[in-house]
This record gives sequence, structure tokens and C-alpha cells, in this order.
Amino acid sequence: MDSIRIGGVVIPNHKRVEYALQSIHGIGRARVRQILSELSLENKLTKDLSKEEIITLREGIAKYMIETDLRRECGGREIDWKGLDATGASGTRMLSRYVAREQRPMAGLARKRGLEFPTSRP
Repeated sequence: MDSIRIGGVVIPNHKRVEYALQSIHGIGRARVRQILSELSLENKLTKDLSKEEIITLREGIAKYMIETDLRRECGGREIDWKGLDATGASGTRMLSRYVAREQRPMAGLARKRGLEFPTSRP
């Protein structure tokens, strides 16, 4: 049997359905188990699926937002740091472009201003 294409992704033939479907962006372990239980499909090797099982699997997965649609949806989300209520210590330091934790603050400040700062301290 040729390789199976679901949601624009070629599914590996040598894996079980539960693991092969996880190669689709937006489908994880929990969702695969949910899909298989809804469609009452066995977890067998992908190459052993019949044509009818492949068609029902495609229809079952088509209900969810996967691959390109999901990437398009999530890719447009950018965080507006100025609009956040950053009242914590690291949040206020982040907004003022200082280092948040464990770094040397003067070295970071000098690099931010474009000054040279010695790497070793006397």
C-alpha cells in the first residue's frame, strides 16, 4: 500500500496508528486516543488499514483544526508586552529591558547601551 496522506501530511506506514497520527501538527497523544475511540478503530499498523478505515479516519480528523489552519491561527498571535499587567519583579525588569534573573546587570546594561564592558572583573 502507498503511504497515507491525511491533513496534508504523509503518515508513516511502519508505525501504529496511535503514534503515526502524532506526526500531524495539532494532534497529540490525548487527541489521537479520543479520535480512535470515537471512530472505534483498532490501533494497528498504518499499512494494514483498509480503504474504508482510512476514509473514516480522514473524516474524523477533519473535524479538528490541524496543520496549516492551526499554524495560521497561532502564528498571528504576538504578545503585546506593554499591554500586559507585569507587576512582578521579573515583569517590570522585562519591561524596562533589564535582565530578569541571575545575570550580571551592569554587563547587560552596558551591552544594551552599546558600550564595551570588560568580561573579567578586577
